[in-house]
Amino acid sequence: FTADGSALVFVLGTSAETNPRHRTTPLVSRTFAVNLADGSVKSFSGAKATSLSKDGQSFFFVAAGGSPGASTSVWRQPLEGEGAPMRSFSVKQGSIGDLVWNPKHDVLSFSNDRGDHGFVGLYSPVSSELVWVAASVDTDMQPAWSPDGRSLAWVRAMVPAGNVGYSPFDGNMGNRGPDFAIMVADMSLDSRGQPSVANVREVFRDVKYGMLNFGYGQRPLLWVNSTTVLFGTEALSSWAHVVMLDVTSGKGQARELRSGSCEDISWLLGEDGWLYVANNCADIDEVGVDRFHAGDLSRQEALLSSSQAQGGVPV
Repeated sequence: FTADGSALVFVLGTSAETNPRHRTTPLVSRTFAVNLADGSVKSFSGAKATSLSKDGQSFFFVAAGGSPGASTSVWRQPLEGEGAPMRSFSVKQGSIGDLVWNPKHDVLSFSNDRGDHGFVGLYSPVSSELVWVAASVDTDMQPAWSPDGRSLAWVRAMVPAGNVGYSPFDGNMGNRGPDFAIMVADMSLDSRGQPSVANVREVFRDVKYGMLNFGYGQRPLLWVNSTTVLFGTEALSSWAHVVMLDVTSGKGQARELRSGSCEDISWLLGEDGWLYVANNCADIDEVGVDRFHAGDLSRQEALLSSSQAQGGVPV
């Protein structure tokens, strides 16, 4: 939904699910905008929206090329009128993803996957310069803003010492993901609106079990308040659980939201202030959903189990 709630914007993308007849003619991604006042629908061919603008008047999409020497560019498409898309910024190598707006400032974070390494960057529409948060030989991804907009956290997937020159996700690691760290930095703006970062630090590291990449479900890095992040790891108990970490208390202070010989499969922080966690902790052979109040992360009663929902619980 747009910021004022006047329109719904969604994407019909290209995948096996959108090509049930397996047509040989390539399908084209489209973004649709539905005016909720009059029901009118406008479509944008070839533009797969990845983020709405802060004012809700346009959407951003990613496309290859865009300018001489660029591999990928981010474009801004107005929802109203017949205006053509405008290029916001480009990178010279790799792809762009994970577009997330700062909740308090006009700053967009993104990831730039370059194959054997990757960066997290910042873009401000009022500035002509990109800011790389903490460039390294590893792969930075999944940027997430604190609610007060002052801090940025992200996941750093690390390349094994004997695999330099490859992506940390290359190779046969079985059910194990690459070594990873949780990184945090402070963000500020100068008088021109140009973002800068300081106090870059690693607050957690797992080199035993690695990133969670086996199974299914969405497992994002989240902030529940301006000092505490949530993420998934097996490092604390050898079971995949959501853990919480106060980034002001120093590295290694993570604790499981709920322990036990079971696994958290997927989690989502709702706009209602509740954290919803799909898990098999009530019954190892079933999937249920519990919710936790984001304010104090106290456990609530289970909301739903797969035995209660015909067809199972979507995760």
